[in-house]
Amino acid sequence: MLPTGLRNSTGSISNGSWLRAAAINLSPHDARSSSELPLNTNACIALINGKPPSVRAKFQKVTDKGAKVFVSSIAAFELWYGDAKSLGQEFDRKRLEAFFAGPLHSIPFANEDDEIAGAIRADLEASGKPIGADDLLIAGQAMRNKLTLVTATYRSLSE
Repeated sequence: MLPTGLRNSTGSISNGSWLRAAAINLSPHDARSSSELPLNTNACIALINGKPPSVRAKFQKVTDKGAKVFVSSIAAFELWYGDAKSLGQEFDRKRLEAFFAGPLHSIPFANEDDEIAGAIRADLEASGKPIGADDLLIAGQAMRNKLTLVTATYRSLSE
């Protein structure tokens, strides 16, 4: 069960609806904005690769408006892992270093994040909608910090 303050009226997370409510898509059709946005790994990859081009345009738009953009320590791990695994083929180390040198703020993993992520996992599994462990940890961080998670793969989060 989610910690007090993060529960809905029934004490659960409503069969995954927390994720649909806490995630925005980096598509040109998403007009929502926030002053503090944590990126999940897929949003980081989309920015690094510039595909689709609308992703970088939207990123530029929100940062021009003063938004603070965050990268989870979990997402950073996934990106460095991808770089190490690809041996420079898929992820050019220089592009990854340039990405982290940009206007980003790191979100370290805190003790509270694991409790929140564990509650999310139990609730999603009970509703038959499990998601990956790394996504759960990033979601725990976003929820603890009361931030709107930015993703480039909203479809997989909204099923």
